[in-house]
Amino acid sequence: MVCAISRSDFIISKSNTTQKRKHLKRKIFQYDRMTDEIWASYALKTDELIIKSDLHRSSASLNSQSDINSLNNSLEQILRTATNSIIPYKWSSNSHIENKPKSLVTTHQHLKQLNGVILALWQSNRDKNIWPSQKKWTTYIDLMNNIITFYELDPITWPSTLDSLNFQTTKSHINQLLKFVYNKCKYEETEWKRDKIKFYSEQHNNDLIDNQSRMLNSVLNKEKCHITLDYIMVTDQDALYISTDPADIERIATNHY
Repeated sequence: MVCAISRSDFIISKSNTTQKRKHLKRKIFQYDRMTDEIWASYALKTDELIIKSDLHRSSASLNSQSDINSLNNSLEQILRTATNSIIPYKWSSNSHIENKPKSLVTTHQHLKQLNGVILALWQSNRDKNIWPSQKKWTTYIDLMNNIITFYELDPITWPSTLDSLNFQTTKSHINQLLKFVYNKCKYEETEWKRDKIKFYSEQHNNDLIDNQSRMLNSVLNKEKCHITLDYIMVTDQDALYISTDPADIERIATNHY
């Protein structure tokens, strides 16, 4: 029996690409673990690679933009090589990233929006009487009122126009609203993390009895790899035929391996 490779193994649909992206691993360099000795090793490694590539003599031949670009590309490659071999790193997998609760995502959005309002006020100039435009300030008022309504807070009376007379009072109200949303965001994030820790702790304890395979994969930081056979070529009494039935593919592949 011969296994055939489908063209879908090379031309992947968007949904399959998205699924594969979730299982990609990213290398994260841990610069906080760097010491003087490691930095010295990094410098020696880069010098070694530069001399090996004979780049320390290239400055005299930089006569065009193309020569400069070529030297820059070579230096980038040297730095990349030295970084991969010297600087400590760890692997991070997107498969372990979990979606945050909708309420926490909403609170984060409100916090970001209020920070935008505060930033606009900081950019105002009371001495030169420069304030957000009437249209912009009306947009801010609608935004803050929606946040107040969402959390069922006491209503705030906002001035129709922002000026030097009401600036301090208005800024104080916005800061109070910002502080409330910030504290709520921190509380919900803490609760979410606590619930995650509790869930995985209980799952780990249960896996000791119910799912030892998953427990070992978790302890060893091991991920399962899967392949998909769209069709399979089968030899049956000296005759070749191609089967696309998923049940037949699973049965024949299992018997073969």
